[in-house]
Amino acid sequence: MCGCFMVQAGEDEQKIPLSQVPDSVKKVAETALPGVELKKAEIEKWRGEKIFELDGIVDGKKYEFKIKPDGTLVVLKLEADEEKEHHKKKGKGKGKKDDDDDEGKGKKHDDDDD
Repeated sequence: MCGCFMVQAGEDEQKIPLSQVPDSVKKVAETALPGVELKKAEIEKWRGEKIFELDGIVDGKKYEFKIKPDGTLVVLKLEADEEKEHHKKKGKGKGKKDDDDDEGKGKKHDDDDD
């Protein structure tokens, strides 16, 4: 039974409802990025300190905030859709990108002659 807990998020991360995030912490995110719609929250250990990690969306873009309980914003980053695109390319291309890169290297020599 103890092993089940290890499989989950782990000791250093705990998902919590947004209602359990202090208003002062949510306000930091909303001030840093006006119009943000907060979607989920976690409490985690980051660089040895307890922080709140909040995920939010503005204009269809996903952002991540790391905010200390005292209201200090330590990280605000845009989570690029590149991860999704990377997975799509990886699934569809199956190495084609590498083949194209090799062809490009060969053409590079041809261009040098011009």
